[in-house]
Amino acid sequence: MINELPDLQARIQVALFNILEEGDVQIRGFKLRLPLDILFVFTANPEDYTNRGAIVTPLKDRIESQILTHYPKDLDTALAITEQEAEVGEEQKAVVKVSDLVKRLIEQVAFEARGSEFVDKKSGVSARLTISAFENAISAAERRAIVNNEKANPGLDQ
Repeated sequence: MINELPDLQARIQVALFNILEEGDVQIRGFKLRLPLDILFVFTANPEDYTNRGAIVTPLKDRIESQILTHYPKDLDTALAITEQEAEVGEEQKAVVKVSDLVKRLIEQVAFEARGSEFVDKKSGVSARLTISAFENAISAAERRAIVNNEKANPGLDQ
């Protein structure tokens, strides 16, 4: 996986193009070719093409696909994404219980921010905001439990 493809120098992008086109890597100065059986996954924000760089045309032509992503359309989908992606340890789950209300409040903050005139629509508010906020809420509740010598499930349900 190559993240932020437009940030790569043009010569590196040309080398990637050659790998995709020829299906092998050549080592300069040697008559040796290494055959490859690989899959590339590239990521890039289209808004960044002009701000930070560009994808060389031959490489862009060879990629041949583009998947446009979007923000969750409803709260339940957003909740499912956050639950899936948040890194919450089993020890934390045993100590902290998060109420549905707190989860929904965290998600609603992102929905409100996405609709705000003060947030740049090109940059937006990614799911990383809610994932990070959820992880931080759990960590704060866990810390509170440790500081107050609470035994089980002090949680965020009060």
